[in-house]
Amino acid sequence: MTVQLRNCTICSKAYVYQGGRQICGACRDELDLLFVEVRNFLRDHPRFTPNVPELALVMGIDERKIQALKDDGRLQIVGPGTGTGRCQICGEACEGGHICAKCLKALGGESRRSSAEMFVLRRRREKLER
Repeated sequence: MTVQLRNCTICSKAYVYQGGRQICGACRDELDLLFVEVRNFLRDHPRFTPNVPELALVMGIDERKIQALKDDGRLQIVGPGTGTGRCQICGEACEGGHICAKCLKALGGESRRSSAEMFVLRRRREKLER
């Protein structure tokens, strides 16, 4: 039996391919831990239905890792540009996705939003709607 070396689709490091998706063991272990974190975040925010780029931005995670979870069938996330038409943070109209350009820009400089911060943002929006 010949040994096949391949490059991991996430970290690009060479590893011994053993079948399945082209992800090295280290990234596979990291994805297992990441899945729990993403699943808990989505459970804590049931009204937040992001696409892959939005979820990666809000959680401060590499988009390739979120995409790998989706490709494995571990996450069911809407495709890009299939949003609700309203920003889920401020409630303004947005074209595609679930977060308007203004809120995406505000999130861009921050690495991760905690559950508490997302809760505060949602509360502010609800107060503005009253």
